Amino acid sequence: MTDGFLPDTLHRLVKHAVDSGQASSFSEAQKKLQSYAAHVAFDASFADDIGYQAAFLSLCSLCKRVFLGGVTVSGHLETPLKTMFGRGRSIGDVATDLGAEVGPPSDTASLFVVGPRRPATRGFSTRLIVKGWRGGVVPVDDDTQGSSTRPGSPLAGVLAASLAVSNAYAYASGERPSAHREYTGLSLWSLDPRGDWLEDDQTEPDLAYLPSDLWIVGLGHLGQAFLWSLGMLPYTNASDVCVGLQDTDQVTPSTFSTSVLTPPDTEGIHKTRLVASWAEDIGFRTLVCERLFDGSFKRQPQEPAVALCGVDNREARRALDTSGFDLVIEAGLGRGHQDFRRIRLHVFPQKRAAAEIWAKKPMEQNSDKLPAYRMLVEKGVLDHCGMTMLADKAVGGPFVGAFAASLAISELIRRLHSGKAVHQIDADVIALDCLTTALPNQGERTTMPAFALAGDL
Repeated sequence: MTDGFLPDTLHRLVKHAVDSGQASSFSEAQKKLQSYAAHVAFDASFADDIGYQAAFLSLCSLCKRVFLGGVTVSGHLETPLKTMFGRGRSIGDVATDLGAEVGPPSDTASLFVVGPRRPATRGFSTRLIVKGWRGGVVPVDDDTQGSSTRPGSPLAGVLAASLAVSNAYAYASGERPSAHREYTGLSLWSLDPRGDWLEDDQTEPDLAYLPSDLWIVGLGHLGQAFLWSLGMLPYTNASDVCVGLQDTDQVTPSTFSTSVLTPPDTEGIHKTRLVASWAEDIGFRTLVCERLFDGSFKRQPQEPAVALCGVDNREARRALDTSGFDLVIEAGLGRGHQDFRRIRLHVFPQKRAAAEIWAKKPMEQNSDKLPAYRMLVEKGVLDHCGMTMLADKAVGGPFVGAFAASLAISELIRRLHSGKAVHQIDADVIALDCLTTALPNQGERTTMPAFALAGDL
């Protein structure tokens, strides 16, 4: 299976195992990932809550990309969905579409519980909590419920799922043996890492307005996570939403490992066409653009005025605040095995120009010096050029993109509900207490996105 270790076919968490030293070869790393299995249990007591529905669906999609040994689901699977994605269908049918199988967990499967406490199992187990704008995880045998009577926000469900899968991967890979006993969560309303995310916050508004016209630049890891998060929201009418979809790339085998809308065995399809089909099935209107986003790109007056950017490209990022958009949210992820869980969110307009922020070139990676890379050259799998290309590929996990997307889309929704606007967020999926924000200058006008009405939760 040596062709599985070429630059465009390599699973990005296989690269993490090699670069971090958890595996001495790509074959060993692949076998480790294939030994990971997951089970998601969906309890009837939370079945009608759209926040928990979004958490369940996000778990299924994320786990399928991380736990290559298989994903099973059980519980109240006949529940009709309230999320835009799959609305009206049973949650079990949609879970199987996402690649899960209905059935009991294996003895070694990581357990994710969307429901009340249950006895802890051997290995990894965790329980998700989604209350209002707050999402997180607690040990599976803890009876904490979180105080709130309002339904959970779907974005809080996406957030909780990303934290749960991040912890599960850290446990399975041996990075953090105590990950199954962690209490970790965040309020997407306050963004206060020191606040108690389990306590009710009376300042949280019910969802009334949702972003309606968006231009998404880059349709890989982050771009697909942005659209997934939009698909979890309860729009009154899906046709109120228009999304511009811009990318020039085709799907490669490695795309599946990080990109939540990409099914397996779809290589060669243009990402714009794949993602547009997903959005149109929901009922969103789409605009497709298959040209590079650079300094020559200018938004036309009839096109969405708010952009979400998820490209790992300095030249594209330098043009973000000069392309004619009223509001831009850009998300960047760490690339190496030590920082791939870190994210930085920039919001424009702000006091610093994009060209100033991305003036310096990033530091080069040194992973090409690892024995696993040299072994591929020695075996004739790659030449030195191919080895360099492989080493330059980013480490990535789909749970990081989902985490970043929950923050990015929440920024738009907070503004629509007169909440806090930020210019920058720095965060780490496994260190939420270190999250920091940069606020606009006092008196600076907050740019508002176009909006559509939210339906009943």
